[in-house]
Amino acid sequence: MNIPTSLIRSHEKKMRENPDYVRKIEWAISGGLETGLTTPAEITNEILNFCKVISDGNEPIRINVKAPLWSRKACCEMNSRKLADELEGGGELTYGYKIWSNGVYAMAEPHCVLQTPDGILIDPTFNADSEEVILFVKKTKMTSTQIKDLSERPCVALDPDFELCVLLKRIEDAKTGLSFPSEEKAWAQEITYADHLKLLAK
Repeated sequence: MNIPTSLIRSHEKKMRENPDYVRKIEWAISGGLETGLTTPAEITNEILNFCKVISDGNEPIRINVKAPLWSRKACCEMNSRKLADELEGGGELTYGYKIWSNGVYAMAEPHCVLQTPDGILIDPTFNADSEEVILFVKKTKMTSTQIKDLSERPCVALDPDFELCVLLKRIEDAKTGLSFPSEEKAWAQEITYADHLKLLAK
């Protein structure tokens, strides 16, 4: 991945001349860029364009989280598959991305939900922060949520001042290899929604 020379020169100029820009960059590189990520309250033009780019033109939709007590954290494919087994008429696994944003940065997390026979999309996987609605964009050709490194989680700077930071982050993410346990092992290890609720009640 190449960084445009014009972007580097613009960054250097702003670092010399713009104290507010310097503070923003210092915040970003200290870890702030990925803090406060949540489901976007508003689908801005920037969010909409980002979703279309990563999904071959599809628009994002809001989906209610309806996690059964038996569902497991971070096991979206198995949760969807097992819910389909329980529903009359079954359902179809639908792949795409769950969109997170903090207003200046957005990230797309590979995700799987269930489409019921009557066309309704349900997310049976609870979120660690207990968010009850997600922003989801379908990617037709996606058949798995597994990725080989963090660079396969699409991301974008919603604030142009963070464009260079995001490019540098993607370069570093490409160096972070990932390995996943088998579905059976993940299912045995991850916390259930019932236990998650118990922890919240303490």
